[in-house]
Amino acid sequence: DIVYVTLDAAGRSKNKVMTDQRVRKVVMMAINRDELIKHIVPGHGTAVKLKGICLESTYDCTYGVPPAEYNAAEAKKLMAEAGFANGFDLVVDVHEPVREIGEAIAGELRKIGIKATVNPMPLNVYVKRRGEGEFTMFVGFYPTSSQPDTMNLFDFYFGQDRDYYKDDIILKAQQEANLEFNDEKRRKLYLDGINRVNEMNYILPFSTLPAAY
Repeated sequence: DIVYVTLDAAGRSKNKVMTDQRVRKVVMMAINRDELIKHIVPGHGTAVKLKGICLESTYDCTYGVPPAEYNAAEAKKLMAEAGFANGFDLVVDVHEPVREIGEAIAGELRKIGIKATVNPMPLNVYVKRRGEGEFTMFVGFYPTSSQPDTMNLFDFYFGQDRDYYKDDIILKAQQEANLEFNDEKRRKLYLDGINRVNEMNYILPFSTLPAAY
């Protein structure tokens, strides 16, 4: 499974703060993934920090531009440049099974002055709210092992009412790769889309989610 953080770059929710790419980057730089993976994610540090919205084992998955790395000092500086020197209010909606991860992420944001509160919810509620465009920031997970092709992930993140980005480059990659049978060309199309996600700070691919017993 992939744990991910999605941000409302398209401005679908009432809180438009994430339409500013600088703010999205602030959020990502504020989260110390290494520490949270070590201490919060199940598996005692066996989870893998991801470089993109797919796993290396996912068919036709490829990485290029990495996500923003943790840097709290730079995050605070960039937040001030974006006009939020005193922070801002933010509701972090969280799928209930990864509530503890969402709470830890919110705690990271509060460290740099973002007044984050956590709103956990079950599957039926989050699917409804996602479709209605109510998420400003959402922490969830997706079972990539059961659907091991990159096309499934593009459908999940960018299909219909799931799309909080409305990015032509990503949609072009999604549409053209779906019709391409040449693996090399298909992988290149997905690379363009995944790079765009990281360049624009749309989704933070947080980590894998190990099955812990």
